[in-house]
Amino acid sequence: MNKDIKIGLAVAFQVMVIFVLIMVKLMTLSSGREILIHLLPVDPRDPLRGDYVTYQHDLTTVGGYYNGRLVNEEQFRQGEVVYVSLVESDGFSYPGEMSHAKPADGIFIKGRIVSVDTPPTDSYEKPTYRLDYGIEQYFIPEGKGQMFTTWTQDRQAFAKVAVDTDGTPALKQLYVDGKPWP
Repeated sequence: MNKDIKIGLAVAFQVMVIFVLIMVKLMTLSSGREILIHLLPVDPRDPLRGDYVTYQHDLTTVGGYYNGRLVNEEQFRQGEVVYVSLVESDGFSYPGEMSHAKPADGIFIKGRIVSVDTPPTDSYEKPTYRLDYGIEQYFIPEGKGQMFTTWTQDRQAFAKVAVDTDGTPALKQLYVDGKPWP
């Protein structure tokens, strides 16, 4: 093969990989089951990346004293991929049982354990797991991030997320006070 053909194939391969990644995300957005989760905003501005929202949500923390019943007896470690079954109440989704194995039925979401907070050995508490699902950042139009600096606990914010049959989530829309934002 000559040099031009090799370069052309390399470029075509890279474009194809990008196209496949985009198509997978679009399939999740168009055919995934929609869930709603409550949001807790963090910093809306980064000088190098522009306006965006980083947030935590109802599915971020699993386990611990408050909801320790949600984690089965499996051992979980930082960096592992896990599946969290979802329980719906009042139109919103909350974490159910966490497992290494993909649930056979029901709606669930796939995430990665970011950190594990292990209680003292003499405590009745269970470990608390902080998870990342890949939906914790939302880039917004330039200049619109300033609105989030006034976001308070009095304002309800939630996200509409599509989850495909493998548990892979894709963020569809943010809502503030029941209205699409931005």
